[in-house]
Amino acid sequence: MHVDDFVTYRMNQKSIFNTNGYENSDPETNGEISVLEHFKDQFNLFIDVGANKGEVTNKVLSLNGKAQIICFEANPELTKDLLGRFKRNKNVQVECVALSDHRCDAFLFVHSDDSTTSSLFKRIEMMPSFTKKMKSIPVKTVLLNDYIEQIKGKTNNGGIFLKVDTEGAELPVMMGGREVLKLDLPVFVMFEFSFAWLESGQQLKKAFHYFDEMGFSMYRITPLGLEKIRFFSRDMDNSFYCNYFAMINFDISNVFNNVIKLATKTGFTEFYPFNSGRSI
Repeated sequence: MHVDDFVTYRMNQKSIFNTNGYENSDPETNGEISVLEHFKDQFNLFIDVGANKGEVTNKVLSLNGKAQIICFEANPELTKDLLGRFKRNKNVQVECVALSDHRCDAFLFVHSDDSTTSSLFKRIEMMPSFTKKMKSIPVKTVLLNDYIEQIKGKTNNGGIFLKVDTEGAELPVMMGGREVLKLDLPVFVMFEFSFAWLESGQQLKKAFHYFDEMGFSMYRITPLGLEKIRFFSRDMDNSFYCNYFAMINFDISNVFNNVIKLATKTGFTEFYPFNSGRSI
């Protein structure tokens, strides 16, 4: 094989991998922002868990200026910035706490140059040259359920959109929010899956079963649309970066007017394109 052919082959591999929803952490191109754009009118409350510097909250405000927002960020340095950034917006509430499935004293591991890697779990899968620059900050963990009354008051009988990006603590956060997820309202959940789940000892299968038992529909987010996931298969638990979307008490056809029959390894599923004429 000529080296040029090899380079082309690898680029094609990468393109196919990314198109299927894997290993692209850019929300502008991996489908995350497209999900927010399509569902912007379906929720009154947006809950940003792992708000970091507020980029996603800013995007939601630009899409739905009337939405109530609760930002959860465990890093006190970032929380200070968030409070300053949104102090004039009465619709935005900022909470400096770490969410989990139990209440305890814990540590948040923070890198001085990359706040997006902050986690309640030691980053043992990362290179030592990177992790040696991380420091531990004492934090207290609480449950999303602890905010149930505030959440009810902010929904105004409308939908709830929960975004969870917590570097391995996504499943504990969602399990600690069971009462919120079971509210008799449209509930949408967008969460990140990555090798951080290996560091926290979590399994994607458990997340799928958790949502399934409550009656949620599950989808993989791709750059081109939402792929319905009917059941968990072992090849999904591969630690490749990917984003998933779950919903309940809502008919997806209210948002997507086009559905495509998509082949999978085990048969066919539904695919809901963000734009039927779009290409990447």
